Amino acid sequence: MKTVYLAAIFALITLNICHAQDKENNPLTDSVKARHFIFSAQTMVPSIAGSNNLTGGYDLRISQNKIICYLPYAGKAYSSSYGETKGPLDFTSEKFSYTATQGDKGKWEVVIKPSDTNDVREMDMDIYDNGTAYLNVNFNNRQPVSFNGFIAEAKK
Repeated sequence: MKTVYLAAIFALITLNICHAQDKENNPLTDSVKARHFIFSAQTMVPSIAGSNNLTGGYDLRISQNKIICYLPYAGKAYSSSYGETKGPLDFTSEKFSYTATQGDKGKWEVVIKPSDTNDVREMDMDIYDNGTAYLNVNFNNRQPVSFNGFIAEAKK
């Protein structure tokens, strides 16, 4: 009987170690560390109204030296540039800071601060180990907006 208990405990420990190694070898974790992933937005949550489902094609592409942002915006602008034809979340940035910190239970907290855009101050992203993500965008002259979506590994 004692041998059965020892075998069961050994099996549980082995399964736990394998599960921990799977989380460490997650390609999503590697993509976040390497700054090479795509956030695809599914829902927009503006400050002024309820959530809006997005039809697709809206994303934030992160690479080592470039951010390509194509996301919608709904909210109040406190000031705007005359003759501006693109939305505040339709930009490409090559000057930005990127900080990724692993939190509890495999969650990543990513902070992106583009320095070559007029209005976007900070983009805060929570990325979960199942691939879902939450993005909050803070502006200099607009109300913030949030997005729910998922993360995918970018093709190299």
